[in-house]
Amino acid sequence: MDSATPSPFECSRCAATNRPAARFCAGCGASRFPVEQSEELTMASSEELRAEHRSRFLFRMKHLRLQAWLFGLLLLSSLALGLYSHAVAETVRAEAIAVGWDVAVVFAFGAAYWKDIRFLFVPRVTGLRPGLEVFFASIAILCVFELGFWGLAMAGVPIANFTARYVESGFPLWAIYTWLAVIPAVSEEVAFRGVIQVGLRHVGTKREAWILQGALFGVLHLSPIAFFTHTLMGLAFGWVRDRTRSIYPGMLIHAAWNAWIVFEETRGSS
Repeated sequence: MDSATPSPFECSRCAATNRPAARFCAGCGASRFPVEQSEELTMASSEELRAEHRSRFLFRMKHLRLQAWLFGLLLLSSLALGLYSHAVAETVRAEAIAVGWDVAVVFAFGAAYWKDIRFLFVPRVTGLRPGLEVFFASIAILCVFELGFWGLAMAGVPIANFTARYVESGFPLWAIYTWLAVIPAVSEEVAFRGVIQVGLRHVGTKREAWILQGALFGVLHLSPIAFFTHTLMGLAFGWVRDRTRSIYPGMLIHAAWNAWIVFEETRGSS
């Protein structure tokens, strides 16, 4: 027999001949290795398993910390603006600073998380059926939003007017649309449906990430009514993002909704 060919091993318990690579006897199931060596192998496997669990834990904590920092900084901006609005009547400048702060924060975290969220920014060509599905779903989402806010208004729930202060301060309409419709849509979609939803997917399931990003989006708006309405909005935008694997459709729907609100609030003021 060639010396390079492994020799079959003979079981010391039942004398059965086994394959060279076998770790246990095919006849009686006894370990090929001595008890001490088997224990060493088991301990080594346990150490590898613990190291793997620790690596997974650290990986998840890394992503959780990133999401917590991003959401915390955005929430801090909302809280500061809310407190300032209660103390000072003129808030247009403060709102402008808050929007600029949010854009800078989202840009910084988006750049740090770019490798993970880059796939959302890749232009995609969908078939006719998926495209029509998303289109009609988007129309339905906007209609549901409008009916929901109309119902709240009919029920006597006060609805804030965000554009009146800008009109009174002499802002041109194009600037109001840009500042209140386009910029928030882009920055919030990158933050919540981009960095946060992708990051949470590293920690939990796809459904958990979808639900949690929607809830955080609702919390950010600092109102019991807004928590309900904007959580539903976040879920709708998150569904579109998952369905299309792109950030752009959600941005368009979000911006369209914001623009519709600006249009309703500024109608007749031009």
